[in-house]
Amino acid sequence: MLFDTHCHPYLSEKQSEKEVLESIKNSSFPNLILCVGTKIETSQKCKETSKNYDFAFASVGIHPCETLEYVGQEKERINELEIMLQNDKKIVAIGECGLDYYRLPPLIESKFEKQKIIDIQKTFFRLQIQLAHKYNLPLIIHNREAKEDILKILQEENFKNFVFHCYTEDREYAKKLLDFSPQCMISFSGILTFKNALGIQETAKYIPLKNILIETDSPYLSPAPERGTENHPQKVKFVLDKIKELRNENNELIEETIYQNSLDFFCLSH
Repeated sequence: MLFDTHCHPYLSEKQSEKEVLESIKNSSFPNLILCVGTKIETSQKCKETSKNYDFAFASVGIHPCETLEYVGQEKERINELEIMLQNDKKIVAIGECGLDYYRLPPLIESKFEKQKIIDIQKTFFRLQIQLAHKYNLPLIIHNREAKEDILKILQEENFKNFVFHCYTEDREYAKKLLDFSPQCMISFSGILTFKNALGIQETAKYIPLKNILIETDSPYLSPAPERGTENHPQKVKFVLDKIKELRNENNELIEETIYQNSLDFFCLSH
């Protein structure tokens, strides 16, 4: 059984969103997917997808790189996310949200200075942590070159129910996360299969199996041996296979445990 815990079917450039979803429906795996929102409009798309497909669940949130679109509308936009959540059991998480210190000036053009953009991202991150806390939902965290500030904010908010999606840090940082929150999850994407991803592979090899999730982050980050092509949720199997290769454990146990981790983390076990 396979659960792609992070994908964006609405962002495919090769297929329509419906074609992506129908291909999953007609495939033997993945068995479940989590469609992850990145702003108000895509969060609404994910909500609709989860309503139309039994195998799909939704997460609603505002990605750090989308926060500039909502400057001065912080409370209103968070309120829109909150309205989406009402009486919808298929929305099982908040996010993706977090901090992205890579896509900042001078890499991007903006009327805002670098520090102002960082402050805006931090505001939205905290508000989404608080929303997740209010509704007792897990948080999906996006991190790019901001790992220390992310951990600091999680500690300040005392929020421990999170997954670090598309993990790209080393084993030592994973230890910091697990020391702070033994129940947190670390999710591996197709990057794990890349030849040069040695630090990430070491992390996947040594952290407790009970803390591992898998994802595609499709349509991005297609795993080896299909790197360079558009990714899709069926390719989550390559990530699982890499974890089996790295860990000295029974393959069936690895697959069953990671699937159960996913159900437990998103409160789908009942």
